[in-house]
Amino acid sequence: MNKFLILGATSAVARSFCERIISKGDKVILVGRNEEKIDSLKKHYNTIKPGSVPHTLTLDFNNTDNHHELATILNSWEVTNVLCAWGILGNDKKAQE
Repeated sequence: MNKFLILGATSAVARSFCERIISKGDKVILVGRNEEKIDSLKKHYNTIKPGSVPHTLTLDFNNTDNHHELATILNSWEVTNVLCAWGILGNDKKAQE
């Protein structure tokens, strides 16, 4: 069994990935900015495979004051893999210029 840390857990990529690995029996820690969406995903994944989400964390990576909470969780859970599915959506038109 693998233990995944999913950063940006509410993204479409992360959700699709989690569905696949949870159905195989792997476990995940969900990390994202939106507490309501993270809680909803936890409930959903735990209906697919009970106990598949032992931890969640609401965290905005731009706010470094909260990063210690993530470190605390990681110290208590042996992560075998990390999926980073978060990023910054900029201004597409400005980027093209």
